[in-house]
Amino acid sequence: MRNRDTKLTVLMSVRNGEPYVRESVQSILRQTYEDYLFLIVDNASDDRTPEIVESFRDPRVRLIQLEKDIGQTAALNLGLGMTRSPYIARIDADDVSHPTRLEKQMAYARAHPDTALIGTWTTIIGPDGSPIAEKETSTDPDVLMEELLFRNVFAHSSVMFARAAVSELGGYPTHARYAQDYALWLEVTLRHPTTILPEFLVSIRRHDEQIGRSGLSSERVRDPMVLIDNILSRPDLPSSLLNLKNKARARASLRYAAGLREEGRWSQAFVELGRGLMLDAPGSLGKESAVYIAQTVLGMRGYEWICSARRRRPMGT
Repeated sequence: MRNRDTKLTVLMSVRNGEPYVRESVQSILRQTYEDYLFLIVDNASDDRTPEIVESFRDPRVRLIQLEKDIGQTAALNLGLGMTRSPYIARIDADDVSHPTRLEKQMAYARAHPDTALIGTWTTIIGPDGSPIAEKETSTDPDVLMEELLFRNVFAHSSVMFARAAVSELGGYPTHARYAQDYALWLEVTLRHPTTILPEFLVSIRRHDEQIGRSGLSSERVRDPMVLIDNILSRPDLPSSLLNLKNKARARASLRYAAGLREEGRWSQAFVELGRGLMLDAPGSLGKESAVYIAQTVLGMRGYEWICSARRRRPMGT
């Protein structure tokens, strides 16, 4: 394999990424840190994705074309097995990296060799690349672990991780289709130091053709709920997290309830809502949990209508 001795491999798994893959690949090839292998696993695309990737003709790019769609998790694990670089940086085919992203993450990795997972702050962009929002999170390792019990604070396309730390876990888990990265970060963070660089170094694109970034379908939100429940049931859970058990389980249940309600599964939704409310006092659940409660009771359309009406209401009324 070309560039087999490089310290870094950038890994992309893509299926039918024609609309955005060119911009994503360009963002990696224009990095100020240049010593890497760019391994792109094409998951049986039936559009122009392979043609676009091959058009770059950069010696750092290696394209692996699969004849059959094996799913993103299996494709990522295949890529992990094809590199011996000590560090792996992820990028999805619709996201964009800031030119200094790899340089800054590698600098941190060299200065903190015990750190197994390095994320960054992110900018959310629309289909046309226009900014929508900025996502910040704490950089304190203890706070990161606590936050992970409530949500995935590591944007997948922002992470660089130590290959050894992920390999010892068997790679990406295959039991969580919509949360394979979340499951992995939870396990890595329980075992190793992790961090998030307080800079906006990656843009995460929001568009309609995505499997795990948006929506409140019950399947999408059930995976994280099961993961959190499993983590919280572990006998080796750090003592600092024990007092968050009920609150984390309550948040996961309320989000699941909103997903069930969105699918019209009313009775199940309200059973799950009751479960969440019994796990923790409603007054201590926080704003995000209150949103899930409102979405369960009102439905997504009702909730959005009320939010829209509040925005239209004249000031002072």
